[in-house]
Amino acid sequence: MTQDAVRTGFTSRLILLTTLFAVLGFGLEESARASLGPVVVSPVKDINPGSDDGNPLQNRGGIDFGGVLLFAATDGYTGAAHADELWRSDGTDAGTFLVKDIADSGPMFSSSPDWMTEVGGEVFFSASSGSLEGTELWKTDGTEAGTVLVKNINPTGFKSGAPSDLTKVGSTLYFLANSDDTDGQELWKSDGTPGGTVMVEDLQTSISPVFNLMAVGNRLFFTRKTAFEGKELWTYDGVSPGTTMVENIGPGAADGLPVPFTPQLESDYIDFGGILYFRANDGTNGLELWRSDGTALGTFMVKDISGNAAGDSMSFGASFAESNGQLFFAWDFGLQKTDGTPGGTVPVGTVGNTPTELVDVDGTLFLEAGSTKVFKSDGTNAGTQEVFDAGATTFGLMAFDDNLYLSFDDGVHGQELYRSDGTIGPPERLTDINPAGGSLVNQGVVVGDRLFFRGDDDGATGVELWSVYADQTAPQTTIDSGPAEGETIEVNSATFTFSSNEPGSTFTCSLDGGAPVACNSGSSTYAGLSEGPHTFSVAATDPPPYSNVDPTPATRAFTYTVPAVITPPPPPPPTSDTTAPKLRLSGRKKQTNRKRLVVKAACLDEACSLRATGKIKVKIFKRNGKVKKTKKLKLKKVTASRAAGKRVTLRLKLSRKARRLVGRALKRKKISKARIKVRATDSAGNKRFRGRTVKVIKKKRRSRASR
Repeated sequence: MTQDAVRTGFTSRLILLTTLFAVLGFGLEESARASLGPVVVSPVKDINPGSDDGNPLQNRGGIDFGGVLLFAATDGYTGAAHADELWRSDGTDAGTFLVKDIADSGPMFSSSPDWMTEVGGEVFFSASSGSLEGTELWKTDGTEAGTVLVKNINPTGFKSGAPSDLTKVGSTLYFLANSDDTDGQELWKSDGTPGGTVMVEDLQTSISPVFNLMAVGNRLFFTRKTAFEGKELWTYDGVSPGTTMVENIGPGAADGLPVPFTPQLESDYIDFGGILYFRANDGTNGLELWRSDGTALGTFMVKDISGNAAGDSMSFGASFAESNGQLFFAWDFGLQKTDGTPGGTVPVGTVGNTPTELVDVDGTLFLEAGSTKVFKSDGTNAGTQEVFDAGATTFGLMAFDDNLYLSFDDGVHGQELYRSDGTIGPPERLTDINPAGGSLVNQGVVVGDRLFFRGDDDGATGVELWSVYADQTAPQTTIDSGPAEGETIEVNSATFTFSSNEPGSTFTCSLDGGAPVACNSGSSTYAGLSEGPHTFSVAATDPPPYSNVDPTPATRAFTYTVPAVITPPPPPPPTSDTTAPKLRLSGRKKQTNRKRLVVKAACLDEACSLRATGKIKVKIFKRNGKVKKTKKLKLKKVTASRAAGKRVTLRLKLSRKARRLVGRALKRKKISKARIKVRATDSAGNKRFRGRTVKVIKKKRRSRASR
């Protein structure tokens, strides 16, 4: 479901679903209304039945895999339970289930799936089978049969390869793993097959650890500490025989990158426009903003923000985020943005020292400052404002449903889930899962129209999987029966039936552009149609609280034509009658209907049968708009009979090809001429012919003054 569907006809509000989950004992505590769009907050499943914790989204949370959440959870540690294993969820109770018991040696053994990363339509992760393999590299397609060990990287006894830092670069998975339990984790890559899972290079020794795999375009960056260069930035292009140090930023053996013997935070670096931005220290300017394209020449300090020799500007982290095409980052004394040049690296507004948790929400940057305050920024000083002060430490700022979601303890309800659309003022509280205290509310993962998170009711169910559902996808409407598109009918009524791809939808119908009216029975009948073309349209609206309306209603264009009245033939005339009937033609010589041409005919002195034929001359154009050639196409013949003096309207239809060519000519303001020939025959067989030329012209629009 998309995030941009049209929502009309429903007052925006928040509704906490009050559906009782009788079997599981779930219930929600309150209903509320809010100024933002409607969402539904509800428990997904009591994975570990009863008051014990299912502990979903542990470790590094879960992953969106084709609209399904893959995550780790446990349904218990006794009996037929499965400990900490791989689960999946579509947001419903029935659609939340164990994928595979990888550590199948009993309920006390956990596989502990971790580092989930999607590559090439499969999710790779680390897990332990509880047998001789230890913790190794696995992959899954979301099914039990498709969840398999990729390779036993460290085959020595119960030793583990312990894959970590799983990172996708193009169609290749890179990760760190320990193959011999001697030098520690090395750089590996995998294409998902045992033979294609190989060590890239033996890099690590006891004094040269490798950290922080980072993908920038088709290049892999990582940090490595050596005895001679210190901790520096390294790279691998996926083609060369080995890895290379990008640049020895810190002089000699000094560390160019912070935290020498541990990984940096993921917020300390970012891919912006195919360039890696990070913080580093060249030994002269202190910790400042740097950039790299993977080459020594393209690796340099963007700006000495502090302006003081050896004075740090980014000693407490970077917290990078891209928003609305701009790169924002935290420095020790506030918020900055950069375009990668010294002149384009400037402070933005006043938010306090070292902001954290920078996140883009639909083109607006949100950030936390001073641990309790949330700001927003559009990249200008005037557009950088405090949105609210939570009065307590905020956690987990993230974008969902075009709004900011976060959790904090307001001092009354404990730690609960809140959201804000950026309007200055307090955010909306969405949950009170545990009225007696905090509800945990962390580890949010966005999957389509759902935000999954961990919630703790501290009672009936414990720590389990919850979700916020924000349906912004309009339903699709289908016309199932009725006059076909372009069909001509000869009865003055029409009945249409229709349906929607979302159960419980309601419908509005309209004929010929009239005001839409409710037609919730799934059918609509129109009687007493006037002669001529008609258009029927119907739009579905999905059920409350969302009430999204189909922005592209289903339509049918059709035409009602009064059937020709067949007059019984008159008695045979005297055999001496040799005079042809007097035939008169009338009607407009300039017409705008490109589907049919009309001529009116009458035999003035006696009854007759009429037959109209014709050809239309159309222009065929070259690509440059000039006329390539002119072609004559036949019109569909029409016959009728009338008494003496009675006029009949003859409608000669254009073929589909003729309509298309005439339409193209009209777009180029060119007329098409048709020559219509009418033959009148009396009862004695005497014939009279008349011809008429008709021009097809473009319909003039009425000016506003004439309306």
